[in-house]
Amino acid sequence: MQPPQDFVHVRLRHRNGNLHAEECSAEICKIFPGETVGGPAFIKGVMAPCPWHRLMPTGGVDATEASVSEWIKAGAAAVGMGSKLITAQAVKDKDYDGITKKASDCIGCIKKALAK
Repeated sequence: MQPPQDFVHVRLRHRNGNLHAEECSAEICKIFPGETVGGPAFIKGVMAPCPWHRLMPTGGVDATEASVSEWIKAGAAAVGMGSKLITAQAVKDKDYDGITKKASDCIGCIKKALAK
């Protein structure tokens, strides 16, 4: 099955026992909100019978070593962060050095988690 020309976003959903996103050639599926669907336990549960999935949780991923490590250990191929990484206050304060440091620290956490 080829995705339509205007294909922009595919939602992960079951249809006749198949994952629709994979049918549309999606290489990675965004899982949102990660914390609401069950957190890292959801990722681990989905990956157990289907280890070929590439899942990226967002919503509930904190910019901390503990959080990132837990999601990666559960089987997430990547993690997404928004306001947990770049706060509205940091933007309002134009704290670009602080944002840069937090992003750099987070990348370090991800690399450390992937190396385990």
